[in-house]
Amino acid sequence: VAAAALPDTVAGSVHLDMRNCNVRDNGADGAAALEAGDGDVTMVVQHSQAAANGGAAFVAAEADDGEIALVVTAVGARANAGACAVALELGAGDATLVATDLRCVGTPQRELVAAEYGAGDLSATLVDVVVRDSTRDGVLLAESDEGSATCTLRGAKSLRAARFGVLLSETADGDLRAALDDVLAKHAGSDGVRAASSGGVGG
Repeated sequence: VAAAALPDTVAGSVHLDMRNCNVRDNGADGAAALEAGDGDVTMVVQHSQAAANGGAAFVAAEADDGEIALVVTAVGARANAGACAVALELGAGDATLVATDLRCVGTPQRELVAAEYGAGDLSATLVDVVVRDSTRDGVLLAESDEGSATCTLRGAKSLRAARFGVLLSETADGDLRAALDDVLAKHAGSDGVRAASSGGVGG
């Protein structure tokens, strides 16, 4: 499967459903669902692999007031130049990342990223996720405007990240709520787990 990109610059929505796909050796991202208008983005990736791509493995991004959801299940990513999975919302909508049975190895950036930079909320649920050998943070879950961030990690492992094993961040007026169960953060260059807020802290 070649790199899949679905750009949309008006108010329509984008839905990308990938099953049993192999995206590898592409010059940019392995697969990307992109929306630059007011519509929503939904990207579902199941039983798929990504390797040796010049960008990230799987990307869902929305740049206006729509919402975004990235769901990855039984996915492996190895030796991509960018992150394993990226859910990025730049407008006023919410961002949701759900990752289950995910294996990410050896990227020169963060392995797993969910970020919301507008007024919406961030919700991230990671279950049975392993990230290894990132040259930055293993997992980054960040909300940087007026919304809140809710993060749940169960059975997750972050190994040998150059900076933070897991970084949970809220940098505006919202709350950060994080629940970790059976999480292993080991051999990180800095903190294994860091939860930080420069706004209100909700728990």
